Amino acid sequence: MNFIAEALLDSVDWDGLRTIRGTANEVPRNLRRLAETQTDEEAVSAYWYLDNEIVVQGKVFQAAAPVVSVLLAMLEGSLSGPARHWTMELLVQITCGWADVSEIALGNSDVIEECRRRAREGIWTIYGQLLHPDREVRECALEVVATIDLERQRVARELTAVADNDHDAVVADFAKDLMRRDRGARQ
Repeated sequence: MNFIAEALLDSVDWDGLRTIRGTANEVPRNLRRLAETQTDEEAVSAYWYLDNEIVVQGKVFQAAAPVVSVLLAMLEGSLSGPARHWTMELLVQITCGWADVSEIALGNSDVIEECRRRAREGIWTIYGQLLHPDREVRECALEVVATIDLERQRVARELTAVADNDHDAVVADFAKDLMRRDRGARQ
């Protein structure tokens, strides 16, 4: 794990943050695991721990907000292909989710907006993933920027560029689908 992500991990009181099972004291260890994985099997294992702890079937918990910042810092460092893919997939799950009812009951209904705000702080890191050779990384980046970027003209421009220029038809078609979804949401 790069030193920036490590510093962010160390700056958070994980024991004071909520997850589906209680406190987030195991989250740092699993973020480190994800960052250090070399195989898809290792990355999937770390991912599923985090996915089942801080975001569960789209329901986001308090600990997800600082995780977003750590994930963005991880993307700035050297990651294996599987680690990068599953890091981006975790960003998708968090930023496209909604506050768990337990968070709403505790007065933390804005947890998802806090996650998206933190993701917007690293918007250029996410846009940079559109240039990654891995199709799944590019698809995840498209989904995240389409969800969090408030500058809708920029989103439309980038989705169009990917739809017209990506060498992979699956990614190009996904960009077109996101463009249709975005137009439908604005009507």
